[in-house]
Amino acid sequence: MDFCIRDPKTGEFTPVTGRSALLPVTETAHLHIRAQVSQPAYLCLAWVDQSGTPYAIYPWREPTIDWGSPADFKLQTTFSYPDTALTGGRPLVAQGPAGLETLVLLVRRQKPDPALLLRLPTLLKVPAINGKGTRSDELVRSAFKGRPAAAKPAVSERTPVLAGSLNPVHALHERLWKNLGEHFDQMVMVSFPNAGQAEPRRKGAMK
Repeated sequence: MDFCIRDPKTGEFTPVTGRSALLPVTETAHLHIRAQVSQPAYLCLAWVDQSGTPYAIYPWREPTIDWGSPADFKLQTTFSYPDTALTGGRPLVAQGPAGLETLVLLVRRQKPDPALLLRLPTLLKVPAINGKGTRSDELVRSAFKGRPAAAKPAVSERTPVLAGSLNPVHALHERLWKNLGEHFDQMVMVSFPNAGQAEPRRKGAMK
């Protein structure tokens, strides 16, 4: 999964890995998420905000906390969000106060049933980190494959700069994987700092 931020100098979306001058994101920063899987699968994108509240992002028409609302799930190998056909061209922007945000891409070979979707807010709910042990200019990424049957997660990819087992962001990623791994075949998570705004608005308000 590529986490991209629109560079205000060039107007181009730039993939961010590790430390970047484009971080922390601001309320004016437009975000774009891209991903590719090797075999057709059902993809679901969730956003866990700085308070630990999970939002349904894709394939819903707009960010929502109503995980039971209609979603356009389909088998696919590539993923791009915002999707003009789905969102009407509205950009994806960070909202709310300063803190750590986490995007979670969930990959499943079988279509998620409504009962599982309704459980996701509980499975995605994790305690907020509140900036402890994190940097304001760094994105942290983890990818997991398989089921969390063993004590140690089968991490297929992890941000090398913060690969220590005691890192609080990686601990958050492992907790999410343990909550969700038995229901999905693959998970990719990126956590990034949000600089915040003066007056918090509803998450998902598209400009």
